[in-house]
Parts: sequence; C-alpha cells; structure tokens
Amino acid sequence: MADQQRVSLDVVLDAIPFPIYIADIANFELLFINRAMRERLQGSSGRTCHERVFFRERPCEFCRIPELLGKADWSVFELFNDVDDRWYQTQEMLISWFDGRTAKYAIAVDITAQKEVQNALAEAHAELALKNRHLNAAIGRAEAEARTKASFLAVMSHEIRTPVNGILGMAQLALDLAVDPVQRRYLETMIEVGETMTAVLSDTLDFSKLEAGGVVLERGRFDLRHTVNTVAQLLSSRAGEKGLELTVQIAPEVPDWLVGDATRLRQILLNLTTNAIKFTQAGRVTIDVACAPGSPRRLRFEVIDTGIGISEEARRNLFQPYGQADASISRRFGGTGLGLVICRELVELHGGTIGVDSVEGEGSRFWFLLPCEEAPMAEPCSSRDAVIAATPPLSVLVAEDIDLNRLVVTALLERLGHSVHCVGNGQDAVEACRAGAFDIVLMDVRMPVMNGLDATRAIRAGGGPSADVPVIALTAGSAADEWAACREAGMDALLPKPFRERNLLDILAEWGGRRSQPADVAPPAMPDATGCIDVDTLVEHLGLDTVRGLADDYAGCSRIQLAEIATAAAAGHGEALANAAHGLKGSAGFLGLTAVTRLAQQVEAAAREDIGLASSLAADLPATNEAALSWLSQRFQMT
Repeated sequence: MADQQRVSLDVVLDAIPFPIYIADIANFELLFINRAMRERLQGSSGRTCHERVFFRERPCEFCRIPELLGKADWSVFELFNDVDDRWYQTQEMLISWFDGRTAKYAIAVDITAQKEVQNALAEAHAELALKNRHLNAAIGRAEAEARTKASFLAVMSHEIRTPVNGILGMAQLALDLAVDPVQRRYLETMIEVGETMTAVLSDTLDFSKLEAGGVVLERGRFDLRHTVNTVAQLLSSRAGEKGLELTVQIAPEVPDWLVGDATRLRQILLNLTTNAIKFTQAGRVTIDVACAPGSPRRLRFEVIDTGIGISEEARRNLFQPYGQADASISRRFGGTGLGLVICRELVELHGGTIGVDSVEGEGSRFWFLLPCEEAPMAEPCSSRDAVIAATPPLSVLVAEDIDLNRLVVTALLERLGHSVHCVGNGQDAVEACRAGAFDIVLMDVRMPVMNGLDATRAIRAGGGPSADVPVIALTAGSAADEWAACREAGMDALLPKPFRERNLLDILAEWGGRRSQPADVAPPAMPDATGCIDVDTLVEHLGLDTVRGLADDYAGCSRIQLAEIATAAAAGHGEALANAAHGLKGSAGFLGLTAVTRLAQQVEAAAREDIGLASSLAADLPATNEAALSWLSQRFQMT
C-alpha cells in the first residue's frame, strides 16, 4: 500500500513544473526530487540536499530547518548561494515520510534573473534620484539667481529714478520761469525725454517684480465701467493730440460690479491702449468689453486700433521679453518691449489668456479673457446724520503711538460728540482699562513698549472694568493678513488706517456700548488701493483750521519719522525700518499724501525681505515728502 502511495506521489510531484526536493532533516539525505528539479540538476551528484541541490560539500549555513521545527505551515525564504552565485526562493515545510522519518518538503525556484532585474531597477532608481537632486539644486540656483537679478533691477531702477525725478522737477520749475521760446523748447524736450526714461524704468521694475513672484493680486469690490472709463479719460488728451477718436464700448450684459484687482486691470488696459495710440497715426482706438461667447463667467476685453498693424512673423515674439515687431519699431516709437510681457504676466496671474489679431497696414486687435466674479449687491446704508443720531455719546479709549494719527482720530471723535482718552502705547492702554470703564477701545496693532495684540490679551485677562470692552484693531497693514492674529488676541473688529469718517461711524454704531463677543467674520477691505483719505473730505468733516493744524503737525512729525527711517536703513535694521515706514505711511495717509503713502508702503514691505531694496526705496522718501509738504503749504497756507 505504501509503495502504491509512493508511486502516486511521484506521479503528482513530477507533474508540478516547479523544482521540488524532499530531504531527511536529520542527515540531509535526499529522499525525492521531481522531474523539474532533475532537469535543473543535470550533471550534479551527491546524496544530500546541500551536495546535489546547492553544490556544497557541507550543510548550508543558510539552512532553515531549525526555524521549521514546531511549525505546521509553509515558510518562504530568499537565499543567495555563493557557490553557484545564484538566488533562490524556497517554500518549505516539514512532513512525515513513508518510512516514518521527518523530512523537509521544499520548492526551490531560481530567482537570479528576477533579482538582476530588481537590482537594475534599484540602480536606475538611485541614479534617477541622484539626477533629480542635481536638477533640484540647479533649479534652486537658477531661482536664486533670478531673484538676485530681479532685486538688482529693482534697486537700479530706483537708484536711477531718484536723480531723474530731481531733474524733471527742476526742469519743470525752470520751464515755469522761462520766457524765451528756445529755452522753453529745450526744457520741454528735456521733460519729455525724462518722462520716457521714467516709463522705461517703471516697465523694468514691474517686469522684475513679476519675474520674482513679487506681485500679489488684491481682491476687492470695484465698479468695472468706472475703471474702464477712467483709462479712456486718462489717455483722451494723448489721443486728441494725434487727432484720434478714443471710445469705450461695454456690452449691457456685463456686470457693473466685480470682485478682483481693479488696479492691475487698469494697468493692463492702460498699457494696451497706450500702445494702440502710439502705433496709430490716424483713425480711432476702441476699448471693448463683453461677456465671452458661451462663457458668461469670463469677460473679453479688446483694444482695437486702425494703426500700422503687425506682421504674422512679428506677432510670434510680441509677448516675449524685449520683443517688438522689429528693430525699427524701437527706433521710431521707443519703449523696452516689456509692456506686453507685463500684460501677459498679469493676465495669466488672473488665470486668463491674452492674444492679438492683426493685419499689417490695417490695424490690430489685442484681446484678453479674464474670469468674471460678480460682486454681491451692496447693502443700502443709512445716511450719515441717521447713523450719528442713532449712536449715543461714547467714552472712547484711543491707543495710538503716532501723534498726528491721535490728533486726527481725536478730532473726528470729538466732532461726532464722543469723549476721548488717548494713550501712546499698549501698556498705558492696559492700565487705563484697569482703572476706568470705556464703551469702546480703538487699538493700534503696532506700538512701542507693548503692541496692540499683547495689550488686548492683557485687558481681557486683567478683570478690570473694561475687561470685556469691544476692542477695534487699527492697522495700516493688510487687513486680510492681520485679521487672524487680531482675532486670536481677542479683538472684535478691524478698522484699516487711514479710515474715513463713515468707516469710523459704522464701527461706533455697531460696537459702541456692547460687550466683547468676537465672532468669525471676514476682515473688511482696505479703503482703497492707495490707503489715503481725500483731504477735501477731511476738511469737510473737521474744518479748515483743524486740518491746517494737522498739516503743520505732519511737517514736524514726518521729518522725525524720516530721520528714524534713515537711521534704520543706514544700520541695516530691517524690522526697525519697517516699523518707521509703517508710521510714516499711516500719518501721510490721513492727509491724502498718496505718493508718500505708496512709497512708505513699498519700503515697509521690502524691509522684511530685502534690506538693500528697502534702503534704496527709502532714499526717495525725503524728496517725495518735501514735494508733499510743498503741496500742503500751498493748499493750506501753512506757516
């Protein structure tokens, strides 16, 4: 019976295509090998598994019999036999042989070829990883070089612009005094050339910022029709000088109010329309806005002219850096060839596309498509007098370190019938709240001794009579960037500086006399792109004498701030430079000094990233501020 079972087992195992052997675990004697194993072992000899299967004189050091003892299931191993330099995968288990001996049943498959493929793949993967590391390092170096180049271009642009602005200013003063026609013609030519150089520098600076990824789009509610018509108004005199007709066509279905960056949209349209006027000698230029066909959520802007047109070959390079139709274009019309690149970068930053259709000698149609996000309907607001009447007299604590800013806020609040207590830093604000009760606190975020965030935390934790007073953050920074920190500190709302009377009225009406209940609300938008109050509006609300006094105060205050800026720039202290520029930005903004506000804002932003660029920008501030003071003196007959 046993012999018959043995024969049956031999038949079954011989039919299996994998090499199989069975060996006594006591002396490694081979008890059986199947056909597949015999075919693999042709020419080998020996009685044991280590001799016949693995070609070794002694038992294999990689033998796994000890691991099989006590196990009833299969074990799988991979092993390398250094005698024949082959890899094997074995599946092994213990069985009872026909004569009662314990034997190892093993399937031994040669996996050398598979291992070689795996090793080759591993080597290829390692080589690829090494190449990727080298590539990433090269990309990093290239990006660093691009940032360095962009920073250098920005610095050089400002370094050159400073003396050019001085030359233009002096030339304009000389022109105002000149009587001789020849002298006037020379001075007018000088001013025209200087303005051309300034435009070239502006293009270079914009391009370097875009290359370095330094342009971030704003999101605000704006009137599309007003924005487009403003472009036409700005360029109407230039078109009129050439006898061109400049018109605007906006389809009725285009929304009036959108959410987006009005300043950058205006920049694109100004650039394209300026080019159209430049290259058109007769006829007309049209700005056309419509919903994109089949896509109501996208707007198509077109600037169409009857100018010189562009050849098909020249169109291929138009949106490349320094690309113009040909060299003669630059000689005849001037320019850097960067304007269209800036347009392309800005359009793509919006998620849009830009292109041109043109026939040489007949004219051109520059177009771009932008996503369209319609702004929600603005809530109707109550009249100023109604809001004032509905707001009871309040006790207001103002924490603000800039003297001029305190004067402006105090004047606005007192004119509205509120009592005001002012402090110059966060520590004094905490002590004031511990000592007395206020209806509302207007807290500057950045102050010496203790900043507004830490002061708010201390007020909330202090347990005084004003521990739960509403605290309104005053900031000249980015409302969106600072709101999270203000909210975490326990502030209730945010009022971006410089604010208009109506902004202040709305805050007082909403929060005056309430207890602090911070909520998850979105930060308000900045008042406008420049962050400046219209000075005529300030005169309307505060009176001419008050504003004249504020202008006098600004003259002294700004020169002190400029000295702090110069000291920080010379010492290379970025944070001190940013703080000083921040203070000047707020003071200038309250008096509508747009140029000073913008430049101080640029210095503040650059100071934390590139002290060299910030110092170069800061060098322009004294001249810019003196021009602003001259304007204030003429406007208010300052002493």
